[in-house]
Amino acid sequence: MLGNSNFAVRLALLLFAGAGFLTTVCFPDSLFAQERAYWLANGGTVKGSCDGSRDGIPLRAANGGVQWILITAVITCRDLGTDYSYEIDHLTIQVNPKARERISRENLNFDWVGLAVYRPQGNGEAISWTYDEALGIHGSLPKSSNGKIVFGHLKFPALSKAELDRATNFTLYMISEGAVFAFGLL
Repeated sequence: MLGNSNFAVRLALLLFAGAGFLTTVCFPDSLFAQERAYWLANGGTVKGSCDGSRDGIPLRAANGGVQWILITAVITCRDLGTDYSYEIDHLTIQVNPKARERISRENLNFDWVGLAVYRPQGNGEAISWTYDEALGIHGSLPKSSNGKIVFGHLKFPALSKAELDRATNFTLYMISEGAVFAFGLL
């Protein structure tokens, strides 16, 4: 289930991460190579599964301490037969005090949270995206903030178990006006 807007979301993320902000309308091949390299290097490899659990199993997720923000989450995985469902029960975001000086914006305005499942093709020349869904959110943190934002009850569309079996990467991500913050299951 690839949402049509998700390619645009990934491209916007790449443009921010690799080139700052969108300044041209043409997209050179090197830009797509940067996108592949980013997702293969930063994508989570722990896959969320919960065979046999219709009531759900809580999974923990977080990012490392090098990004602008610190992310922690609890995600419930449910077995739906041929599919899994994932719901973010609790997602906490705060400004990383160790990265504050590197933040180039006065406010971090969060607009998307996503789940992507994929695998490299060949020797990493391409990525096979099997699932990528992003959910709209709204929240803001000033760069100087010591506070937290909490999101919850964010449910992704069902993910086929067969698609998950073929994937090598299971990655969650936050977007703040184009800036990407990847996090994964622990």
